[in-house]
Amino acid sequence: MRPMNLYFGGLVTWFGAIGIQTVLFPFLVTGQLALGPAELGFAMMALFLPTMLLIMVGGATADHVDGRRILILVHFLSGLPALGILIAHLLDALTYEVLIIYALAMGVAGAFIIPARDSLLTHIADGKIQKAVMIATICQFGAQMLGFGLAALEPYIGIAVIFLSQVALLWTGALLALRLPTHEPEGATAPSLAAIIDGFREVARDPRLLTPTAMVFGIGVLFFGTAQVVLPFIVRDVFDAGENLARDIAIVNIFMMCGIVFTAMLIGRMGGIERQGRALVLALGFGAFVMASFGFVPTFWALSLATFAWGCGGGVAMTMNRTIIQESAPASHRGRILAVFQMGVLGGGPIGALLSGFLIEWWGPQNAVLLPAAGMIAMLLLVCLVSPIWSLRSPLVSAAAD
Repeated sequence: MRPMNLYFGGLVTWFGAIGIQTVLFPFLVTGQLALGPAELGFAMMALFLPTMLLIMVGGATADHVDGRRILILVHFLSGLPALGILIAHLLDALTYEVLIIYALAMGVAGAFIIPARDSLLTHIADGKIQKAVMIATICQFGAQMLGFGLAALEPYIGIAVIFLSQVALLWTGALLALRLPTHEPEGATAPSLAAIIDGFREVARDPRLLTPTAMVFGIGVLFFGTAQVVLPFIVRDVFDAGENLARDIAIVNIFMMCGIVFTAMLIGRMGGIERQGRALVLALGFGAFVMASFGFVPTFWALSLATFAWGCGGGVAMTMNRTIIQESAPASHRGRILAVFQMGVLGGGPIGALLSGFLIEWWGPQNAVLLPAAGMIAMLLLVCLVSPIWSLRSPLVSAAAD
């Protein structure tokens, strides 16, 4: 099997497992344990905070250690927390504390697998970075949709079967990574504090790296909480999902991912976007207005269609953001730069999750989307005024057009 197929196969196994987690984790907190928005916000923060704190260590490791070895180890070890949830469920010992331990363990795993996987993408892309990012985006969110679909079967096949499937997916990813060719990292220094600081300096000195990284922190704060915390409570409390909570959470997430995959495929058919910065800003602005509409949708299916539109904007924004970073990062620092970029997402994510929990308690789930939507518009106006984001172009797409 070609290395590219092995890579994307591993991507599918990881994000299929993450898709299961995306639905079942909030379902276990809000449905099985019947806890409130503050507890869910804290649990989501526990899921992403370790990744944010450790991802620079993971990035420095990816610049120094063969990414294949990292993928094998992390895929295998990540199956153990899911196995722990399965055992706790079978023993009727599933508690909030068990879920927090699961969240922390998966957060640590993410810190090492994200930069290792993203660094390998450039090596398999063979110069066609935007196309590779597009395929990776389709694989990522297509696999998550499969995970959502599997999690939606919870009322029919039970939690145990679903978590067993998550373990199987993660360990299959380890087997696929085992067949990847070895790769000699470009980083000359071992993981250290100096190497990590050097990664931050590289991002800070280049506006093409600094601007999208700063923006992605705002995306984490303003959009992440809505996706991971507010939507489950809109589904549960506004549209009264009842015993179909896991299914309905899966449905709105599937609609969202369909929007992401649709726009990623459209970008691929177009042959790439040259004005990447402009596309990024417009996509995020569109997403802010769509997110505000969550506060007014009258039915569950109207909410689902709105999340599809939100995903369309997100597909453009994520593809442009990742492409700008991949094209601009020097090979010697790529793992650390990608780690800094992901640190922006993950640093904003826990803040957004916790803030969303409190906004729901203060204003209710539908009103909780209005402040983040307004904040996104304000952030975009500020970024366009103080940075070159509006004029950023892809040098590779421009060269291909010439």
